[in-house]
Amino acid sequence: MNTPDSGVILHIVLKVDDQEEKIPADIASSFFSELTSTLCQSFITVYKIGGVSDHIHIACALPCHMSQDELVELIKKTSSKWLIEQGFVEGGFSWQAGYGAFSIGNSQLEMLTQYIEQQQEYHEDVTFEAEYQQFLELYELND
Repeated sequence: MNTPDSGVILHIVLKVDDQEEKIPADIASSFFSELTSTLCQSFITVYKIGGVSDHIHIACALPCHMSQDELVELIKKTSSKWLIEQGFVEGGFSWQAGYGAFSIGNSQLEMLTQYIEQQQEYHEDVTFEAEYQQFLELYELND
């Protein structure tokens, strides 16, 4: 895999705003492909996007031309707009205000992309809340 120009690889986690499952499984692949394409058009290196009905994971490089907040705002706006315009969600769509963003080293990238690929299987036994708690512990962000 190529090393990103910025040198900063992010693992971004976004959760759907309400408790309902909003990303239909039958369009998930198209949704992830569309989001990847949109980000690449903005000169963002995307390594992997995946997830389940209530949240997504993104492995990407933080481009030197934008801040982390700008990147997440772009992801949220373009993905929400696409889901609504395509008619895949009823009653609107939005992400939670907050998000998780963790920087990783290049040596961790392959493990992260494999993890993202296996989200469906992983979440057969683990809730989003438990998964996120594990990230906080892994990245030593627990109080």
